[in-house]
Amino acid sequence: FFKPKIKYANNDYSSKIKEMKLSEGFNGLNTNLRPMFRKTAPWGSDHLESFLHVLGRRLLSTLKSLRDSKLSPINKKVNWLTKKLCATAKDEDGGQIVVPTDKTNSTMLVPTKDYIHWMNSQLKGVAKEIDNHRMTEIYTDAKRMLKEVSWCLSKKEQVFISETLDSRAVPTPKLLVKDHKSKKNREYQQRFIIPATNFSACFLKVGYLGLKHVLDSNKVKYSSLTINSSFHLKNKLKKKKLHRLLDSIFTIDIVNMYPSVKISTIKLAIEYFTT
Repeated sequence: FFKPKIKYANNDYSSKIKEMKLSEGFNGLNTNLRPMFRKTAPWGSDHLESFLHVLGRRLLSTLKSLRDSKLSPINKKVNWLTKKLCATAKDEDGGQIVVPTDKTNSTMLVPTKDYIHWMNSQLKGVAKEIDNHRMTEIYTDAKRMLKEVSWCLSKKEQVFISETLDSRAVPTPKLLVKDHKSKKNREYQQRFIIPATNFSACFLKVGYLGLKHVLDSNKVKYSSLTINSSFHLKNKLKKKKLHRLLDSIFTIDIVNMYPSVKISTIKLAIEYFTT
């Protein structure tokens, strides 16, 4: 955010900003964001992990009772999953855990020791550890930044950012299993995800919604080339009347970044592989 260089007749910029904020029509960046009044989670007990372990066993026992009694309708997938988890709950090596899949929108059972090995390998390869001192510096800088940009924010937007910063929330990494791809070295390929929802991401959210409001209010069409879903893409391709012998479709498999691909590069690649 940058303060616009506007010269008023009385050359008093701060008084004009104050006047705008006191007026009833001042909505800041028009993001419609408001504080959620979140409560900070209490400090976890040393017995939390063992409590969750016991809770998991009791939950499995309850599901097993329902499955055996046939009093409650349980679909085949839940029935199979419960049976597998109950069978491995007493294993000395930790049994198995449920892991979400990457593209198939499903879940699968993975040995706990394999999941720990995969997660450690991913963390060692791509993750960068940040100590508590650095996190404190980021929090202090974010608080200072909030004061600097408060001139263009509404009261609700300021409280939203302040509340999010005070939460000091740091997302937990997730590991997805690519069950739709072939195994490598007898192991499933994985996809490591770190959600971009840490406490400092509130500035990005406010800025994005603010820019979106500017474009929408000026009736700028910025989503004409956006693919909303596979069904949307299919309908667009049908209108192109493509022929499998005359036309080519260029696709890329993104691994670690989202590069910009120029049309000229695509043309050269097509010419190279089709000659």
